Formats: sequence, structure tokens, C-alpha cells
Amino acid sequence: MSGRNHEYDKLLADYRELQLRVTRFSAVEQELINTRDQLDAELVLYKRLNDFIKDAFKVSSEKKFLQLVCETVVDLFEVESGLVLLKFLDNTNEPLLFTEGLRLEDNERQSFIQNLEQLSGGLKKAKAFILNKESLTKYPAFIELSRSLFYQFNDEANSIQCYILGLVTKEFDPIYQQFLPRHETIFSVFAQQVQSLLGNIRKNDKIREQVQEISLSQTELRKLSQIAIKTKNGVIVADSFGRIEWVNDAFEFITGYSLEEVKGKKPKEFLQGNDTDKVALEKLKYALENKEYVEVIVTNYKKNGEKYYNALQINPIFDENGRHQSFVALQRDITSEIIAKNELLNVNERFEIIAEKSHIGIWERDYLRDKSTWNYELLNQYGTNDTEMSVEPLRHLMKFIHPEDKDAIVEKTYSFIGSGTDIVEFEFRIIHGQSKETRILKALIIAERDASKKVTKLIGTNIDITEKKLQEKALESHLKQQELLAEISLEINNSANLNE
Repeated sequence: MSGRNHEYDKLLADYRELQLRVTRFSAVEQELINTRDQLDAELVLYKRLNDFIKDAFKVSSEKKFLQLVCETVVDLFEVESGLVLLKFLDNTNEPLLFTEGLRLEDNERQSFIQNLEQLSGGLKKAKAFILNKESLTKYPAFIELSRSLFYQFNDEANSIQCYILGLVTKEFDPIYQQFLPRHETIFSVFAQQVQSLLGNIRKNDKIREQVQEISLSQTELRKLSQIAIKTKNGVIVADSFGRIEWVNDAFEFITGYSLEEVKGKKPKEFLQGNDTDKVALEKLKYALENKEYVEVIVTNYKKNGEKYYNALQINPIFDENGRHQSFVALQRDITSEIIAKNELLNVNERFEIIAEKSHIGIWERDYLRDKSTWNYELLNQYGTNDTEMSVEPLRHLMKFIHPEDKDAIVEKTYSFIGSGTDIVEFEFRIIHGQSKETRILKALIIAERDASKKVTKLIGTNIDITEKKLQEKALESHLKQQELLAEISLEINNSANLNE
């Protein structure tokens, strides 16, 4: 009987220890689930933001671009409606108001515009805000609103003022997720991209018109000299050998060099430096030698040594007989745009950090560019290294799939690609390349498709759930032990009753 009690005490101690392990495992599992959910949400935001940038580059019309911004606000931040207001600081045109998911009558539009102006309070510095109900309901036009993402910027160079909002009304407030600090950060990055792209559209329109007129003839060039003087973009007129004949005030302002200092010189003699891209220089050299139009982005240096990014357009000018006469170059300082792009890259780096800390492997397959990328955690999960990876990593990684799971994985993957759906999840086993252990992975794959549902990109994540499965197996064993304890207890009680 004492032996039976000793065995019972030992089982009870093991049971309590297992309970502690299960509790700790549940906390870790929940943390991993929360991290995975955060990463999945960030991946979706990343995909939608990149889709917006790609679509924006295809749009040349200012109105179509602003409508695209409204639609993207709704899709990217999952709000009820999006709004963009464009005002012209010189009052040459009526304000343009664009909405998505929000219907405003003619009499409401003017009130909405006035209240927006009052809300901004003459704000000069561009910044993203999250506005709550208390801030909004002070204004009659916003009385039905519950909260809003808000961004306003002034572009003095293009004489415009722009407001970008993501709105949620009181009626539908419970349906939509609450705004978090990360929404404010990403909304700021998104709005800066809008500011840069909108400025490009307006500047490109002006530059395109100027270049077309300048290209007509040398006579037209002289007629437009006053326009060139006043434009915010740098203008260089050079002879057929590339030696500078004239620069406008904007060129002097951007570079710090005066006309007297650069006249007779070639731009490469004083604008280029150590960080100037050699590939860009070769492209410039070829176009100049062959008297061809060229567009290129080069890293240049100002007189004070400060580096800046220069979007350069060079047009060869020919006379009526086709003889080359001169070059007209337009240069635009796009340093602020490059900085905004780098801020977007910093957002992407956050995704990599999250993935590393939560041990999530990430891979991407771009079929349009025939390019694949992956993070180091994915390599660690499979026990391989990047020198072994090919252009098509999925084929390379297939050799690590457990032989019993290989056919099913191939079937699921190709079935998903042809299904037209966007997301698939499944579990599979691998043989680790270094330890040769059998590991269990859980995969999530997101597909980007074109209008015909053909896959253009696959984005996948892998999580090693081997320990989770072992814990589940241990828990199952524990439950069987509980059943055994119950049988032993019943037997003890029956024996006690018989002895009585």
C-alpha cells in the first residue's frame, strides 16, 4: 500500500510540474500569436503602401492621383472614408475636394472646407495627427465624426495647400479598429509620399511644357528665357561641347555657384564627387556623345560641399537643318523625396526586426522581376545558408521537406496558385539541414494577383512549432496519466470499502 501511495505522490508531483509548464507555454504561445498577428498586419500595410506607390507612378492626371489617394487612405488604414482637399495659395483656382466613402452635398462641401481651415489653425509645419471626438465635434461640419487621421502640408514652390484625412463616424465607430501610434507613424510616411508625388506631378507638368517650348528652336529659347529665370528648377544652357553658357537663378540657389564661376565649364567639373554614381555617369556620357535626350538621377555636390540628389533632364537642341546647336538641362533637387523614401525603408526594417525577435522566417517571390528575397531566420529554420540559395528558393528548400510531406506540399502550393484566393495556411515537416532533426513548421502564404487573377508575387512566413507540438503531445500523455490516476483512486476506494 505504501508503494502505491508513493507512486500516487510521484504522479501528483509530475502533474503539478506539467501544469506549470503548460501555463508557461501558453503565455509564450500567446506572445508569439500576438507578434505574428502584428507582423501579418504590418505585411498587409507594406503591400498596400507599395501598391499605392506603383499605381501613383502610372497616373499623370492630378485629379486622378488625388482620387487614388482617397481610395488608398480607406484601403491602407481600414477607415470608413478618405478625404483630400487641395487649395491653391494664389487663389487662381477653386479648391478641389475629393472623397471616398463620404457623400457631401454642395451646401455641405463649403462648410467642410471652412471647418478644415479652422481646424488646422494656420498650421505651417507638416505633421500627422490622430484627432478624437472631442477635437472634431467643436466644428459643425464634423459633428457626426468620431475620430480622424489628419495631415496638412503647404507646398510654397507649387503654391498649394493640401489636407489628407481618414475618417470614422460615430455611427460606425465600433466596427473599425482604434487608431494606434503606429497608424500615426505610417500615415505620416504615406502623406509625405503623397506630398512628394503631388509635387512631382505639378513640377513635371511645368517642366514638360517648358522643355517642349525650349526644344522648338534657339529663337524660342530666347523668348522663354524669362520663364527659365523664374522657375524653381535649375536650368543650364550649354554649347554643343557641353560648356555652360547660361544658368538661371534657381541653379545658383541650388548649387551655390554663380554664372560667372561656372561659365565656360562643364557641369561634371564641379558638381560631381566621390558618391556620384558611376552607372549614372556612363548613361550621361553616352547620351551627350550621341546628342540624345536623357533623364537620370545623380548625386551632386554644392559649392559648400553639401551633397544633394539631382533629378536631371537634358535635351539636345537642333536647328531647322538638324544640326546640333546646344544642350538645355533641367535639374531638380529631390533630396527631400529621397529622405522620405528612406523613411519608408526604415518602416520596412521594423518588419525584419519583428520577424527576427519572434523567430519568423519570411520569403518573397516576385514573378514579374524574376527575383526572390528571404530573411536569415528562414535559413536558420531550414539549417541552410544564403550561398546555397538560387533565384528560386522554393525549389531549393524543397530538398529539406520530409519525404512523407513533399507531395502534399507541392499539391497545396500549386493548387493555391491556381485557385484565385489570396491566403493559405498549412503545416509540414522538414529535415533540418544541420542537426538532421525532424522539425514542424507552420506556413502562411499571401498572393498578389493581377486583374486576371494570375499570381505576380508570393509573400510567405514560416514559424517553427515543433516545441508547441511536443507540449501538446506531453499534455495528451498527461491526460492519459490522469485517467490512470482516476482508475487507481477508484480501485483504492473499492478496496477500502471491502475492508470495512
